[in-house]
Amino acid sequence: MATKTHKEPTDLVNQDWLGADQYYDAQNVEADSDNHLRVEGGEYYLSLDGVDDFLRPTNNVRDAISLSDFSISLLVRRNVLEEHCYVGMRKGGTTPYDSLMVRHNDQYSDIALFNTNGSQIGFNMSSELPLDEWKLLTITYSYSNGELKFYIDDSLDNSGSWESTQSHDINFSGSGTPFDIGRDSNFTRYFDGGLNKVRVYSRVLSAQEVSDLYNNISVSNTNLEAYYALNDGGGNTASDSSGNNEDATIYGGIWQIWSSEGYRITNPLSLDDIKSVESSEIIWSEASFGSLVPIMTDYTQPEGEVTYSTEDTEWGPRYAWKAFNRSASTLDDGWQAASTTGWVQYKFVSQVKVLRYTVQATGSSTHSPGRAPKDWTLEGSNDGTNYDTLDTQSGESFGAYDKKIYTVSTPGIYQYYRFNVTATGDGSDLNVGNIQYYSYDDDYSSFELFGNLTIYTAVTNNNTDLPSSWQEPTNGNSIPNISVGDDLTGKYLWVNSDLKKEDADYGPLLEWFEVQVSTAEEVAAMTASRRMRSRIF
Repeated sequence: MATKTHKEPTDLVNQDWLGADQYYDAQNVEADSDNHLRVEGGEYYLSLDGVDDFLRPTNNVRDAISLSDFSISLLVRRNVLEEHCYVGMRKGGTTPYDSLMVRHNDQYSDIALFNTNGSQIGFNMSSELPLDEWKLLTITYSYSNGELKFYIDDSLDNSGSWESTQSHDINFSGSGTPFDIGRDSNFTRYFDGGLNKVRVYSRVLSAQEVSDLYNNISVSNTNLEAYYALNDGGGNTASDSSGNNEDATIYGGIWQIWSSEGYRITNPLSLDDIKSVESSEIIWSEASFGSLVPIMTDYTQPEGEVTYSTEDTEWGPRYAWKAFNRSASTLDDGWQAASTTGWVQYKFVSQVKVLRYTVQATGSSTHSPGRAPKDWTLEGSNDGTNYDTLDTQSGESFGAYDKKIYTVSTPGIYQYYRFNVTATGDGSDLNVGNIQYYSYDDDYSSFELFGNLTIYTAVTNNNTDLPSSWQEPTNGNSIPNISVGDDLTGKYLWVNSDLKKEDADYGPLLEWFEVQVSTAEEVAAMTASRRMRSRIF
């Protein structure tokens, strides 16, 4: 929720750096100990590991959708390409019956519903869900007409119906039929990714209601049997928000925070007494809560240099520079050494001080855990010959696509940073998905999303009402709301730094900005009548 901050008199703003309390309006943002602005964590979600994590609603919820209309809706974010299951219910037996599967599978239909006699409605998704994107999946079944529908986000993806002679009965009730979210009924496929906002209805949601859920518009709670918002933030119980007290049990899983969007708006800068504008300018500099290493596309592109001990490309393009390409979906997205040990090094353009770093395994559940680093040192150098040990880790383990963050034990200022692995998980040849280095001593490991920055400006007739419209300037150019010759008597200038949520780990943030508006006389005298500057972001 937006909060008004203390307003300083205009003459204290002019010519001075803005302090943290000199912002008129802020939403969902916070400043760290160094006054660097970041988007605050928003709601929680549940992260499942693809190995043995899942969510189990109660038998009452399962029974409510037996021999009945039903709808199941869940928000998911897929981490890996391997087969896995989103929803699983099955009474058992060699031939499945009274069961539902929603999964990614190379051998069977992605969506499969079996009736009491073992007959099946089955079809595939029109396309695989993308990695690292939140998608709303909704399954609806009409008991009366025997129609099964599957939606992705707000669009019908596929559907199927029973033949006229087939029974519409699906009875999930009874022993041996667990209702699991994130695991199939054979207990062999698990979901690797994020899970949020699970709803179970004993009625058919209309296409409009599915669209409303996707657009965060309220939907009738009629026959809502359970709603697991998965915003608990801790523990192994998922609270039921439907009012039915049907709390679900969480097996494994890690609570994570996803960020929201946010903004900060400066106090308005008075432009009074500027009768005729001669020039205006806005400039800013972006800092980064993200990695100090750019997204590498080769050993020296776009900047710096990647070197390595060995490189094994026999089974795919597993080049050393891919340890810094910020992609780790498959083995080919990472670096593979030709032995169980090895090092990869990034040489910065200039010296930097690394305070934290992340290590990520690639997204192969079959190979990544054994090939991932177990023991290593992080080393720093300023000549590429003599190295200091900055951090040591031993006995570490990784699942597929796991990312872990580490604090540098003895940080210093170096140009070369070498990640030196001395053992892997099971002695297989080394494979590393991603390594990133950070200069901020804050724990961003729970922030899955971070905002990209956009600057906006506005000019108004008073200093109390927030502007109703904004314009986007170009860095280093004139302020778009102000033209040469404008009379700015009684006008006020506002600056808005807007941090929008995007599907990226971290994005650039504003380090400082400066705006300036001058008259012809002030330009000639090389003075600035109105200037606003900030470093707090």
